[in-house]
Amino acid sequence: KQNLQKAVDKMETAILLHPKRIESYSTLAMWKFENNNLEQAIIDVDRGLAMDMDNSNLCQLKADLLLEQDSTDSYFSTMQNVIQLYEKSIKYSEKPGSIMRKLLHVYIDLGEFQKAIEYSDELMYKYPDDPDLYYNVGVLYQQLAIDIYDENLIQFNKTNKDSSSETIINLYQSYKKAREYSYNS
Repeated sequence: KQNLQKAVDKMETAILLHPKRIESYSTLAMWKFENNNLEQAIIDVDRGLAMDMDNSNLCQLKADLLLEQDSTDSYFSTMQNVIQLYEKSIKYSEKPGSIMRKLLHVYIDLGEFQKAIEYSDELMYKYPDDPDLYYNVGVLYQQLAIDIYDENLIQFNKTNKDSSSETIINLYQSYKKAREYSYNS
């Protein structure tokens, strides 16, 4: 712990001497995060972003840190910031694959399943040999199928011989969509 504090102090000095050396900010932020100082880690990333707001690594790191944060902001607001940071990081990254996968998980966590499916199609086109991606897409389709099935089961149990044909057709179309998602998973 004492050695970490010495390293942090030396990194702060390095930043004072070379404030445009962006990797120093991310290193310092990671040390502070590992030392359970998330708020200060985010501040250090913001200091780096003030020097280079298009730095892919800093954008990704800030998004990662925000996901760790028990935010006082609304969950939706935090997740929107995370999406914007990942998108910016992807834009300026030489190898955006891992960042794109993180963004896919954010869409899934937000329940934006249709957007996640569209994005996963793009990822599978770019990374056709990634088994983890196929697994995650399969889980996504499976979750969609389960959600549709569960929603419709309640509605189905309420139907009777007097139910409108429109209700029956809508249930049929929903179950058909659930079956399609199950097949795709």
